[in-house]
Amino acid sequence: MAFLLNPAVGRWLLALLFLASAGNSTSAASCGETGTVVTPDHVRFSVPRTFKGNRLLWVGDVALPRQSAHGAQADSVGRSVDLRLRLDRKVYDSLDMTAQGMVTVAGGFPEGSRLDLAIWSEGIRVFHRQITAAKGVAARVLLFDLRALAVGSHELRVGLVRDEVVLAREVVRFALVPFVHGATRPPSSGSIPILIQPNRVAAGEQILTTGVPLPRGTTLTADHFKLTDPSGTRELPLQIRVSSRWSPRGYVKWLLLDFPGRVSVDRVNAYRLHYGPQVERAPVSHPLKIEQDQNRIEVDTGPLRFSVRKRGFSFLDSASLNGEPVIDGSRITLTDEHGTIYEAAGDRDSQVVIEEAGPLRAVIAAQGWFVPAGQQTRKCRTGKYTVRIHAYRGEPFLRVFHTFVVTTPTKNLRYQNIALESHLTRAGRALFGIAGAPPVPASESHAYLVQESHERLRIAEVRDGREAELAIARQSAGWVQSGSVGVAVRDIWQNFPKELEVENQTIRVHFWPRHEVPVRHPPDVVRARDIHMLWFAHEGALLDFSIPREYAQFHDKDDAQTHEFYYIPSAIDSQSDEALGIAKTHEMVWSFGADVAAARRRFAACEQDIGCLPSTKWIGESGAVGMLHPVDRDRFPDVEMALSRHFDWLQRSTRYMQDYGMWNFGDRHSRWEPAKKRVPVNRTWANHHHGNPRTYWLLYLRSGDPKYLTAARRQALHLMDVDVCHYSTPEYEAKEYPVGKIPGALCDYKGLVHWHSGNRLYDYNNMSDYLFYDYYLTGYQRGVDVARETADAVARFPRGGNSGRDGEGPLASLCFLYEATWDARLLPQLQTYVASLLKSQTDAEHELGSGVFPGWAGYAPWLPRYIHLARDPAAMDSLERWCDFVTDNAFFGSGGAMWHDLTEGYRLFGKRQYLSKGVAEMKLMLSDQFLQPGHFYDGFFTPALTLSGGYFSQRMPGFLAALASAKGPIRPRYGMSYYAPGMISMWLHRKSHYASKPYYKRWQGLPIVVTREATDRAFQFTLKGALAPGQAWVTRGADGVEVARAVLGERETILSVAADGKPAEYILWIDTDHNRPQIEFPVSDLEREVFAWHLLVSRRMQAVFFKTRHDAQQAVINVAFGYDAGQAMVLRADGREVARVADGEMAKARWNDLRFSVGPELRGQLLHFIHGRNHDETEFYPAEGILPWLSLTPERYFTPHVELDPSARPVP
Repeated sequence: MAFLLNPAVGRWLLALLFLASAGNSTSAASCGETGTVVTPDHVRFSVPRTFKGNRLLWVGDVALPRQSAHGAQADSVGRSVDLRLRLDRKVYDSLDMTAQGMVTVAGGFPEGSRLDLAIWSEGIRVFHRQITAAKGVAARVLLFDLRALAVGSHELRVGLVRDEVVLAREVVRFALVPFVHGATRPPSSGSIPILIQPNRVAAGEQILTTGVPLPRGTTLTADHFKLTDPSGTRELPLQIRVSSRWSPRGYVKWLLLDFPGRVSVDRVNAYRLHYGPQVERAPVSHPLKIEQDQNRIEVDTGPLRFSVRKRGFSFLDSASLNGEPVIDGSRITLTDEHGTIYEAAGDRDSQVVIEEAGPLRAVIAAQGWFVPAGQQTRKCRTGKYTVRIHAYRGEPFLRVFHTFVVTTPTKNLRYQNIALESHLTRAGRALFGIAGAPPVPASESHAYLVQESHERLRIAEVRDGREAELAIARQSAGWVQSGSVGVAVRDIWQNFPKELEVENQTIRVHFWPRHEVPVRHPPDVVRARDIHMLWFAHEGALLDFSIPREYAQFHDKDDAQTHEFYYIPSAIDSQSDEALGIAKTHEMVWSFGADVAAARRRFAACEQDIGCLPSTKWIGESGAVGMLHPVDRDRFPDVEMALSRHFDWLQRSTRYMQDYGMWNFGDRHSRWEPAKKRVPVNRTWANHHHGNPRTYWLLYLRSGDPKYLTAARRQALHLMDVDVCHYSTPEYEAKEYPVGKIPGALCDYKGLVHWHSGNRLYDYNNMSDYLFYDYYLTGYQRGVDVARETADAVARFPRGGNSGRDGEGPLASLCFLYEATWDARLLPQLQTYVASLLKSQTDAEHELGSGVFPGWAGYAPWLPRYIHLARDPAAMDSLERWCDFVTDNAFFGSGGAMWHDLTEGYRLFGKRQYLSKGVAEMKLMLSDQFLQPGHFYDGFFTPALTLSGGYFSQRMPGFLAALASAKGPIRPRYGMSYYAPGMISMWLHRKSHYASKPYYKRWQGLPIVVTREATDRAFQFTLKGALAPGQAWVTRGADGVEVARAVLGERETILSVAADGKPAEYILWIDTDHNRPQIEFPVSDLEREVFAWHLLVSRRMQAVFFKTRHDAQQAVINVAFGYDAGQAMVLRADGREVARVADGEMAKARWNDLRFSVGPELRGQLLHFIHGRNHDETEFYPAEGILPWLSLTPERYFTPHVELDPSARPVP
């Protein structure tokens, strides 16, 4: 579903919104005010659940930093009053229900002042209310009820009043329409298919958690839902709640479901979620129970009962299984390099809350500090923790997430050990799980498993005070069992180093091992192929984040190149490898019961990500993730193959590069070096680069395939912990890039380590959507915590807007973050960036023409997101101008990044040429991909991993939705170069080139172009590029008479051809001594223009058009490989593929033949050739069955009468 303004209505409203409304006051509507003081914690993500009054629902105070004066007015004592009023949308409709605004006063509201609020409609005041303005408060958040407001244009007028004197006024205009473009009121009742994908390991009944999106306008609550089996006759237990809304206090956008579902070995199991006013849900029998008092929280799942302390939280205070005590105490500890032990229990101010309290699943969330034993002062504490405990009805296990955050500069303090332990009521000998091998038992009371690397572990026990080795193996299965208690760490070997330990009656998980991990990769043995593994932060006795100084000399190594390593010395010298604020989360399963086989099955099942989603068709039609087309192999087989196999290549490359270790696992790489078959060191990690963190979530949402879910979760856990700063100090907040640290800001990818920098709050790579996809689909709230940190930082550190990608990335993130949280503190910064970006769009006088956004336009989906949020007519007009420009030109750079804008443009304006352009770029991108089953590079796009394949993967699902909605076939429409609209640059062969020599020998020049007049007229050739020294001339094709000549200029040469009485063909000749001649096409102002295949090399490839011979049986094109493109392709005019040839060698310069049979339907037909779009210097020549002429567009093509074969005829 689309929720956008109809273009015609939008243009009408654009005029209407700026018409001033005047009129006399009428009686004020009544209004209730709660008087609630809203702290930043409260306003972040919600508004109160209950409201009073009419029209004005809620008012809250927000502390904001001082803002600069702009349009300030003076109060009665001379102090300037900078009053600002903001509304979150330009246009509302009947499905919005509420409008949120914010009133800010720089420096705070003056003492004794009040806000005078009024809504005027068509010159009539329909609402009026005065509210107090608390002294010193910088902002008031206002929430208005729109349900009784008439359709039309309105004004919200706000005045700041004191002692009947108006200190300042502001007016914001908005419109209310029945439905914005594409919106309808959805059915209030129905059913939604819920599909569970097969999983051999996790087969059986599992309590599953998933998210369900709803179309806007479906329901206001989660009350009237129930879940049944496919027949609809048997109701299943269901826990359901709202996780997101379409507007503040508005309709439900996302629901979070928990239910017991059956996972099959080899088939999809389907359930149905029924909804509607008449639907009643049966209570869950034998529900999970959770109780709390001032001191503790107790949970009873049925078989398992446990408790935790609120003050001095220390994990499980007690646990019993079927009434038998199994745990009687726990500890969470951190040990520094000096041996000081810090305990979570020492923090008497820990915050422990019930995050979920449903009948099927409960979550306890605890946050606090590590404090040294016996010390309560804040000065002594170091490190923060967050622990989330998930308990399930009827289950004897807990899913536990442990997060620690570094709060002391890592240049000052390192760590010996980070651990979580529980004391067992009964001791048992340890049994350690080994991947692919039988478990290893210990005979002594003290034993441990240390996962030293991704391919080595050791198991030992303590005999007579000394370590006795029990086993050396590759990878742990992740679990240890002692008596009736077992614990498993998910992805344990991928997150090395780790340790599992049993010591007498204590079972421990060490997130940094207690027993030393030998240093097997000192700097002198590290090479370019494994420097990215950051061995220094994964080996040794101490957790040390500092890059070894020896790495600064890495360019002296035999297998490295100097340019790859220039970031490393800088990072070391500036100490921007400081890891203050880094975090790491580990997921565990704590299992209770003496049945080891049952525990092993449980551990194995909990390692699985079970695909469980509503039908992908429902997800796409809900509109909750924008336009999203389900996997469609019938209509788009080539695209679906490309998406799936590129994902598979990324996972294969991760395994090949061994991207493991607790600080690496989950991230992916930014670039690839095909010639070296490894990642480059320069900007090696992708981090949040080019929006890649959202890609796997979108692929999962449109397919339900758990392979995407596993990758998405692993990546999200890494990014939200390691690649975002979570703690700072005033000193580090004040530091500049790349040393500064701001909680909620990004680290970057420029210093080898993931934690380089940490203050990129308004970075072009900013994004928040993946944090919420993780929450919406799994119920895990760590991503929400991180999003809160970002929202807090935006409120604390406002800045002026930017244009280009420096504005696009932050704005796209802010739009999503606002809609996910309805945190009004984001509005000032959001609207500041909007103003900067819209202002940056070029007009007709600009050298690129009208409609361009300079500075890497399309880097992030800011325009579609802002339009979805605000429905701003000015932004819609801007989008149309931008799409018009893109349609006539090529995409920018090597990303192919504009599909999202073309998708939005087509949805708004219905222009089929937007789809034609998108299809053309899609075809070009497909020809960049290397496809050869069984080959290592099968699925590989180009070395710029986050650019070409990255943008293609994240934006194609939306573009396919637009294509699927169009009637009839869409023909590709190729453009030219972005850099010079309407032009594309090509190399000419130099004189010494073998293809040039025969022409220079016979004619002293190269016949580059042949043109044809439709009617006789004067015209000219304009030669731009690097051509001098030399000369150019024009001859008439029929008789060879020279009609123009000029010396080649440094930048431009013009040859004018006079009308001569009849239309003719003309040949452009060039004689150049330039060592690397380059020219921009087209070169004439005639409608027909072709150029010679043999004499030119394409740059920044687009499509070129050619014809087969009328007598051809077979066609052959010689294609040069060894650049970025994975394959060359020939297509028909409508985009249907004729033939392709793959590279086969990757990065090795060589020639290959693209062959195809020429049947009657192809003889004499105009076809087009593509060889990727992300590379320079593509050579291809006709060898058989093809005319020797190319054109840039099908309209320009013609078959010249003139023959220009130097071996076949005399000089004209």
